[in-house]
Amino acid sequence: MKQKKLEIPIQRASSTVGELAPLVLWIRYLLEPREMLVIEEPEAHLHPENQRRVARALVRLVRAGVTVLCTTHSPLILHQVSNHMLASRADPARRKELGFTEEDLLREEEVGAYLFRMREDGRGSEIQPLHIEPGFGIPEDEFVRVSEAIGEETYCLTGPLRMELGEE
Repeated sequence: MKQKKLEIPIQRASSTVGELAPLVLWIRYLLEPREMLVIEEPEAHLHPENQRRVARALVRLVRAGVTVLCTTHSPLILHQVSNHMLASRADPARRKELGFTEEDLLREEEVGAYLFRMREDGRGSEIQPLHIEPGFGIPEDEFVRVSEAIGEETYCLTGPLRMELGEE
């Protein structure tokens, strides 16, 4: 069976392809060690598994000597980067079993993490450095706080429904 070459204009491709194609081309053909890559929200339009892959690619860029400045709203990106730091402390056999290579290992001192939040008075943002815990990684307290607030809201909204259904 002979396959035809298929060409799809980038604007007609999936959002994942449209988001990642320019980044992949930039990294592959233009970016050099000792340069800086600034990337805003690389998780946009990506399935969680692809967010993990992007996090791994960013770690590998750091290992190759690129300075990476990345903004994110993704707890998955943070958690995966933390796992790369944890992998650097793990037993080599365990690392290999989990699929980590030497180029996937990241040390805490190679990472800086900051939380940008609105000031209490509503006048601009403040920047709070996050302490990266050895043996844990980047704290995800803000994501946990928001998830707990959503959970509490769900509980409050479903309470009357549970009573109507005789579940309480």
